[in-house]
Amino acid sequence: MVSPRIAGSMKGLSPADVERVNGFMERVIRAFEVADPNALQEMEHPGGDPRGTRNTFEFNKSLMGGGDKVRSWSAQPYSEPDWEIMEILRFQPPPTIWIEVTLHDGKREYPLAFACLADEEGFLRSCYYVDR
Repeated sequence: MVSPRIAGSMKGLSPADVERVNGFMERVIRAFEVADPNALQEMEHPGGDPRGTRNTFEFNKSLMGGGDKVRSWSAQPYSEPDWEIMEILRFQPPPTIWIEVTLHDGKREYPLAFACLADEEGFLRSCYYVDR
């Protein structure tokens, strides 16, 4: 079960997806608590571009190094975000769940998002970007 001290919410998910999201968020929360970017990287679907994977790792490492911890999160069925970058990029594999996370480092909040899809074993993994 996800930590009760961190506010989380879900809407529109199946019972199986609720369980998957809880497991995923337990690992995300733990990764930020112990500042372990490798733990987040292990939760990604394989096959991403090595440069993108490295950039994501370094970005997560910088957030963790700055003291960011998970403050709250929400999950729902995936719908493509209305971000300008999505005109040239898309997620691979195609996600089914969208998780918005609010981080906090003691001074400011920072939004982070995960587009996710269950792998063949049923574990939720974050998807990566590819060109359209």
